[in-house]
Amino acid sequence: MATVLGGLGLWRAEQVARPVLVEVPFPAFAQLPALPPLPLPPPTMDAPAASIRVRLVSGSSGAPLAGARVSLIRGLFMAVTGDTVPDETALTDVSGVAFFEAPGAGVMTVCARGAGHAESCERDVGVVSGGSLSVALTLPPGAVVEGQVLQHDGTPAAGVRLIAPGDNLLAEMTPSWSTTDAQGRYTLDGVTPGSVQVRLFAPQGRALDRYPGAELTAGEVRRFDIQLGAFVPVTVKPVMGRTRGTEAVESVHVNVQLEPQADGTFTGIAESGRYSVSMWGRRNGREVAARKDVTLAPGAPAVIAFPFSELKSAGMVLPWFSSDPGVFEVSGRVFLSDGAPVKGAWIGAQKPGPRGRRCGSSPDDHAHVRFDGPEFVVTPRVGAG
Repeated sequence: MATVLGGLGLWRAEQVARPVLVEVPFPAFAQLPALPPLPLPPPTMDAPAASIRVRLVSGSSGAPLAGARVSLIRGLFMAVTGDTVPDETALTDVSGVAFFEAPGAGVMTVCARGAGHAESCERDVGVVSGGSLSVALTLPPGAVVEGQVLQHDGTPAAGVRLIAPGDNLLAEMTPSWSTTDAQGRYTLDGVTPGSVQVRLFAPQGRALDRYPGAELTAGEVRRFDIQLGAFVPVTVKPVMGRTRGTEAVESVHVNVQLEPQADGTFTGIAESGRYSVSMWGRRNGREVAARKDVTLAPGAPAVIAFPFSELKSAGMVLPWFSSDPGVFEVSGRVFLSDGAPVKGAWIGAQKPGPRGRRCGSSPDDHAHVRFDGPEFVVTPRVGAG
């Protein structure tokens, strides 16, 4: 039986400079006479950890995987743009081990992907300052998508970045990626089997997504050649229509993020083709939104006038506009009833984030963070139990 030592549970708000000791009374049967005297210094995540060790094996053969890429991901990671990268990465050695020396402390997701092997992750693992963490992952068999990318005139397209995040982007933290060579050739290795979406980032700008057909199977090698359309300048002009007032347009999407200009328009470059354009913003504290199907023709700049309208639900506050109440920090140690520190602790805490970000009566999200030793630091949402 493990007991959390409440006398050492120290919390600190972001604005408080010194931790506050919180004494929690224990029943007689849970007294811990063998514990060290109070107070012990609170664990923190303010300085680097000592090390993180990750070992990979193949799910099909059980053999260690050399040369696989291991990534440490803190916070939400989504491959929306070609420039997004994890916080820290390393390759496994001949024994299938990747070693991070003096990595950043914190709560993270550890993911890996290797040649012929799809992604595997352990979510919600934590390491405190000066602490260590060991992770073991088994990688399932993956698939390969390879081919050639051509420009609209049939010449090879060099320097095009391709990303295959898979069917469910949130399920894949480290997508398979490749960049075309001088002949436009590419290889996406370690693709997760199933329905695959390929995102393309050409030197000229973002291209339309492509889908290589039927679902991929484990071990499959599929040829998928791509020809890009011509890239054209795009200008989107938000118009409020009959309603007068001041609106703050926060985002414009044409399958790419366009840049706001001083005159209130949004400009960029996109591949020619058919798009479903969506916009949203706010006006006088109310949400406004619009959606339109447009076709970008090659050889001609596109100027799109975009009429806005208020959302029909009066006074509705969408979840992504909800205020974030912030987080506070709880740190401490976990001991067995005989006073011995535990070898590993799982700490449950409500995840931070805006209130109301859930559907219907679904409960708040909780993380169960694994630490290798007795020390822990978690940051529940303010107001959480």
